[in-house]
Amino acid sequence: SVAGEGVIIESHVDTKKGISAIVLIKDGTLRKGETIVSGESLASLRYIENFKNERIEEASFSSPVRVTGWSIIPKVGDSFTSFKDKKEAQEFLEYLGFPFKK
Repeated sequence: SVAGEGVIIESHVDTKKGISAIVLIKDGTLRKGETIVSGESLASLRYIENFKNERIEEASFSSPVRVTGWSIIPKVGDSFTSFKDKKEAQEFLEYLGFPFKK
């Protein structure tokens, strides 16, 4: 299965849920349990919401979905990539020169 990739189209801080972003998947699939990285920010996909605010297990290309629980606010317009787990995502951030902040 191809890693999910796409772009951040909106991001904000929700007082109840934390940092959330609406992402547009351009390629591949996002699945619950994966971790996505955008710039220096990462989010574990504990749940994904579709445009009806319903929790879904996975979403594929061309789907706009909401991802909650980012480490920092991702920048609108930045791309994202998914990884099978948090360890792989952290290694990718470190490779890019962003030491992961716990």
